[in-house]
Amino acid sequence: MKKMHIAALAGSACVAATAVFAQNLAIVNGKAIPLAKYNSIVAAVKDQSAQTGRPLPVGYEDRIKSKLIETTALVQAAEARGLNTTPEFREKMDEARDAILISLLYEQYKKTHPVTDAQAKAEYDRLVAANGTEYRASHILVKTEAEAQKVEAELKKGANFGALARKYSLDPGSARRGGDLNWSVASNYVPPFAQALETLKKGQITATPVKSPFGYHIIRLDDVRKAPVPAFEQVKGQIRDQMEQQQIMRFQQEMQAHVKIR
Repeated sequence: MKKMHIAALAGSACVAATAVFAQNLAIVNGKAIPLAKYNSIVAAVKDQSAQTGRPLPVGYEDRIKSKLIETTALVQAAEARGLNTTPEFREKMDEARDAILISLLYEQYKKTHPVTDAQAKAEYDRLVAANGTEYRASHILVKTEAEAQKVEAELKKGANFGALARKYSLDPGSARRGGDLNWSVASNYVPPFAQALETLKKGQITATPVKSPFGYHIIRLDDVRKAPVPAFEQVKGQIRDQMEQQQIMRFQQEMQAHVKIR
């Protein structure tokens, strides 16, 4: 009977130990790391991956586990040296407490003021409607007006624009491409260039050289298009994040407006 009693106790201890390990990720120097803590971090990583559309990093679960174990061991080393009883520790804990409370306040606000898909879609539609025109232009940049007029004269005689750009243009990047500046919105150029560009029709060349701080430009408008935009589903998460940040900023301003300062 005594042997059976001992065996029963051993079996119970084994079951209890199994239950303990089932609840914990690992036990480091006698300190348990709750499995729930690990699961929470994994869920956050998966949620971020889903929102950004980026794939989950290879081996991320093992890295999370290793980091938790490493952190636990380092905390134990700090506590063994009494660092958790120092004035510096208490000061930093107060700072951390403030930051945590503010973070929780913002999280609570976001939960009670969620940005819906309909709101995000409305903002997306607004951004698409406001999306600017892109221009594909080519230019020949020279130092003086006289040089610009010389280039214009050659163009009128039928010379090839790209060949003249490679020969005369002082803009080395575009000159190698026959003057091609690729697609861009007008606001990316200096005002005189942008203004001239917006007056041209597709295929037209400026009637007179355009002066800018860089010199004189002969500009040709090659094409026009509405600036391309990604599909709503691709940017929904980013738009929602931006809208949430805007809401938080408004919330901060409202809170500040009601603060009483003596």
